[in-house]
Amino acid sequence: MLFVAIVSCIPERIKDLAEFAKRRGAVEGVKLVGDYGTPVGKGVTILEAESEEAVFTYFSPMLQFFRSVEIYPALPMRKVMEFAALIKR
Repeated sequence: MLFVAIVSCIPERIKDLAEFAKRRGAVEGVKLVGDYGTPVGKGVTILEAESEEAVFTYFSPMLQFFRSVEIYPALPMRKVMEFAALIKR
């Protein structure tokens, strides 16, 4: 399953997060597809995970560094459009 996470870092903890990320190993059941940051402390992580539990395992130790975290399951746009076509007006 593919997931997209949008995070807002606590500015005073960004350096701590960077140090944590350096020493953290791989998380079983999670493949990091992309990890992007901005100069204002916002970040986007795209990951492929075997389960929702694996996503929890990945993000739980980092919650101390984030002001907010939003995690969404993601589908290819083609599938999203198929679902959108089912919406009744």
